[in-house]
Amino acid sequence: MDVTVPTVPHPLHPAACWRKILSDLDPAAEGGYAVIGQFLNPGDVIDTLPGTLLLTVDKATTGWADNYHGSGRHRVEDATVTVHLVTDDTTNPLKELWSRHYKSSKSAFGASTIKKLTTLLAKHPAPPTNLPVEVIREAQRPALASGTCRWCENPIPKGTGHRVGRGDDTALEHYQKCPERRAATGTPCALCGVTVIADQARQVLIREFGGHWQTEHRADGLGFDCRTCDIMSAEDQIAEQQMIREQEAAKAAKAAARKEAARVKREEKKARETARDLSERQRVSRLTPVSTERRELYNKGLGPGRGRAILTEYTDVYADGTRMPRWTVDALADSTEYTDLAIARAYYQDYKYDDAYEDSARTAPAPRAAGQACPTPHVKHCGHCGGTESDGGWMVASLGLACDVDCYTAMADARGRHDRRYHPYEV
Repeated sequence: MDVTVPTVPHPLHPAACWRKILSDLDPAAEGGYAVIGQFLNPGDVIDTLPGTLLLTVDKATTGWADNYHGSGRHRVEDATVTVHLVTDDTTNPLKELWSRHYKSSKSAFGASTIKKLTTLLAKHPAPPTNLPVEVIREAQRPALASGTCRWCENPIPKGTGHRVGRGDDTALEHYQKCPERRAATGTPCALCGVTVIADQARQVLIREFGGHWQTEHRADGLGFDCRTCDIMSAEDQIAEQQMIREQEAAKAAKAAARKEAARVKREEKKARETARDLSERQRVSRLTPVSTERRELYNKGLGPGRGRAILTEYTDVYADGTRMPRWTVDALADSTEYTDLAIARAYYQDYKYDDAYEDSARTAPAPRAAGQACPTPHVKHCGHCGGTESDGGWMVASLGLACDVDCYTAMADARGRHDRRYHPYEV
């Protein structure tokens, strides 16, 4: 019969109260020592036979009194003694047979109490067994002071854990089970014998036979019970994961190769188109267009006093039907012609709207006149203004050769206007 040992009433201190199986009485002993039987802990669920008598003693401090000999004071307590009978009623297995309150705990086990207990034992003799009462589930008794778990040797703070034993034999342990530890990959599972992966398993402390750690698959880590389903060993899982990684790496390498091949193909196509366009422009440069078509592509304001930036497309039409486009960017009193729309669009986008207009003192030199020929490549000339002389000495800017400070600054982060106009395909 499963019986819950009566708990200690609030606010009594658990250390002042006790519970015991009433198996017999010792007439020669005094006080509570006259009761023979197994001590029980309040709140525990025990398995015992119907007909067993269960004795509870609850003491409460009622005051303090002076010692008879010497200085000091001692606690004065009352006591309530109750005898319960274990029945076969599953809903209410404990039946109260007798209870009495004593103003002084010293009188709790006097002659009258021993006589009453003797009468109850004669009426309800203890079951004929010498086996100890089995504790099915212990109630938690938190630690009164910090200590170390007797099983896993981890620290237990005050107010947590669980106290076992009584008096000098009191020890601390984690309540019901000790904290789990991380399992090592490749360790066999104690339940199914299959080696485990660390993230799918745990180490639990088995307290039987002195306590030992064992590795088990975690049901929440696998999603099922390893004892009822077939699972892969750690070695097989590692091999499978390695195979998956290799397949993914091979797939990524193929994708990268396809991407690189596409990039090379695009660059080759662009190079062919550029060469074809350059050849065609060189051919028609000796011809005179019969008409020119104009189309404005983009137009945006640059701020108060700064005018607008305009990207315009001009298409020269020749007598043989050839149509040759070119583009100009007009902004800040500057007009630059390009033979590549992407380059023209990039320079158009470089112009930004600015509310704070400033008349910069460092204006770049004007570009060479459209009708003036570019010096031959063997003649040193400025990449921005096209000049062939430098009073302060030639300077090498980030993107071209400069004749003075203004041209050097203009080519710090962009190609010079002369190079964009006369050398659009040179890098």
